[in-house]
Amino acid sequence: MKGIPLTQCCINPSILSADFVNLEAELQRISNADAVHVDVMDNHFVPNLTIGLPVVQRIQAVSPVPLDAHLMIADADRWAPGFADAGLASVTFHAEASIAPIKLARELRSRGSKAGMALRPATPVEPYLDMLTEPGHAAHHDCGTGLRRPAIP
Repeated sequence: MKGIPLTQCCINPSILSADFVNLEAELQRISNADAVHVDVMDNHFVPNLTIGLPVVQRIQAVSPVPLDAHLMIADADRWAPGFADAGLASVTFHAEASIAPIKLARELRSRGSKAGMALRPATPVEPYLDMLTEPGHAAHHDCGTGLRRPAIP
């Protein structure tokens, strides 16, 4: 099994354990990172509560590196586009929190962000088929992503 080439690896430190009173200084400490990972939790989709769009917008305004958001929020279809509009480099949402995840991913990309989709570990996905070729094509060669996805237990 091939691994991800080192040149494709990114370092995205999370601000979840940062000193929020001195957040701008904390961002400067990681200014050599590829991006800063921002966990957004709403106390509905998950039991924890972190920060929302207004704080993320301020972080975006002062961050020396791009923002990579992981939205652990209910009603992603309603709220996720605002994070793309704020200029985030990437926005990952949970498929379980979206009525139309493919439509939402396209919307995020149309607003300038990369779109990511996450699944909770307990979400039943059976069977799971990891397509490494485009559906409908008989050729069994790699699509060129160079990535191997983890198996879902």
